[in-house]
Amino acid sequence: MLIRFEAAPDKKLLTGAVRHTMRRSLRTLRATGVLALGLAVVTALLGFRAAAVLPAVVGLGYLLVLPVVLVRRAVGTSWRFCGLPTTYEITAESVRWSTPLADSTIKWDAFARVDPLPGQLVCRLTKVQFVALPTAPLSGEDEHKLVGVLRDRGLMDPVRPDDPDRVPPPSPRAEMKAAKRDERIRRPVP
Repeated sequence: MLIRFEAAPDKKLLTGAVRHTMRRSLRTLRATGVLALGLAVVTALLGFRAAAVLPAVVGLGYLLVLPVVLVRRAVGTSWRFCGLPTTYEITAESVRWSTPLADSTIKWDAFARVDPLPGQLVCRLTKVQFVALPTAPLSGEDEHKLVGVLRDRGLMDPVRPDDPDRVPPPSPRAEMKAAKRDERIRRPVP
């Protein structure tokens, strides 16, 4: 199997992949911000309003500012190499990509898992290191082949969340409700 395609850089896809890989760290930052804001509220309720200002500012920083700055900085750092037109070659054994500045090949065995995101597959090497493969340039058949290889290697769930096979069949009660609704829709209005 050989899939070869070219992809234009997309900063929105890179930002989505960075947010996805940093989500645990970002969640910790936001939780710290909420705790600091809680401390500020308790301090203010106890009558120490001047002392509540510092935890409130720190809490807002951790909750609202710091996550945005960290994601923007990570995307900016990665954009030097990811912001170039890239040629991808995918085989059953490895993925290779090349830009005007770099060539790289990584065997599928090096990846820990692959997370499907809208428009891309995020191939995780570690908790924060990843290779984002855009899926928009792929034909439906090529994407199906790629996902099959990744599932066979145990890098993806056996069924993607948006696959119809993953949706449980409707319960008998849900089927009765749907039948009644369809019956009301078909009845002529007097």
